[in-house]
Amino acid sequence: MKSIYVLVISIFLSSCAVAKDIQEPKAEPRLKLAEEVLSVPLVKVIAAVTKNTGKVFFVHSTARSEIVANGINMKSINYPEFLAVLNSNYLASVEIEGIVHIFPEREARDFPLPVATESNNNFDDHEWVTKVVSSGKLPAEESIRYLRPFLSQASCFTASRLDDSFIITTTYGNIKKMEKLLVELQ
Repeated sequence: MKSIYVLVISIFLSSCAVAKDIQEPKAEPRLKLAEEVLSVPLVKVIAAVTKNTGKVFFVHSTARSEIVANGINMKSINYPEFLAVLNSNYLASVEIEGIVHIFPEREARDFPLPVATESNNNFDDHEWVTKVVSSGKLPAEESIRYLRPFLSQASCFTASRLDDSFIITTTYGNIKKMEKLLVELQ
């Protein structure tokens, strides 16, 4: 009787082991993350942009050295495409005295960014600028808490009591978005 129990338990355990082998497929090599596969040195992208545009660059020590530049043709990359690549990698740039400085976007408000006005508004959507935007009929100080979430964390968004307006530092594309939103809220 004892041998029957041992036989039954042995068969049960061996069938479990066989079932386990059947249910678990062999482990395939894991795919690399897209960021690992597609990241390129920032200096390589800058070299291509310099070759195509003649611009001179200075990369700040706090900027990432590897970026993701998916789908960008390095042989023909232009400056607006380069700004879009920087923006998608949380980097910003500003041209100061003919040199394009590249830095993390969280540091953008520390740089002398251009001020966008009605007469000075020829900026790419990915360029960082500062602009005073009228709040129209909306009270600026009260509205800021509802509008702030529409900008990135690196953006600066303050209200001015003097003329009920906003002072915004972000990409020019985001400023245009905020202006349209303010018009819709009027």
